[in-house]
Amino acid sequence: MFFRNNNEVKLKTIDADFKTFVVDEGCLLSDLSVNDGFTLFLKFYQTKRVKTYDIQKDEDMLLFEYGVYDWGDGESFYLSFTRQLSSANPRAKIWQFRLQFKFPVEERLTVIPGDNLWCSDLNGLEVFMDKVVTSPAFQTVSDSRNGEVGLTLFSV
Repeated sequence: MFFRNNNEVKLKTIDADFKTFVVDEGCLLSDLSVNDGFTLFLKFYQTKRVKTYDIQKDEDMLLFEYGVYDWGDGESFYLSFTRQLSSANPRAKIWQFRLQFKFPVEERLTVIPGDNLWCSDLNGLEVFMDKVVTSPAFQTVSDSRNGEVGLTLFSV
């Protein structure tokens, strides 16, 4: 009988595995506040390794980004947490798994300049967490539940 390592997820199923993880934590993806989403995304990153991506070799990194953008349907404020997976193989695709919050534009959000922050491994996680929670974007929307919540997995 085959037993799967409980701390291991596959790239192809990372979105479904994260959804299951969220439910197992007693939450619904559609009801997450930004703070709840960040907490769960970090816990998933800390506890679930993606097969074939070595976190010690910068192959499994985190990205936090935010700003006001118009991606074809009018301006919105976006805040996202992304897990970037890139292999040492130069021909391999770079994959991003993103938890994104989209909010209607309000003046309090348009005054926040867009920015991003990277975390290359577990050793830098504490500094990353501190910078995220003290960022003006996170401070402004951390308790908000009025944003659209979405998960995407794509190659860049």
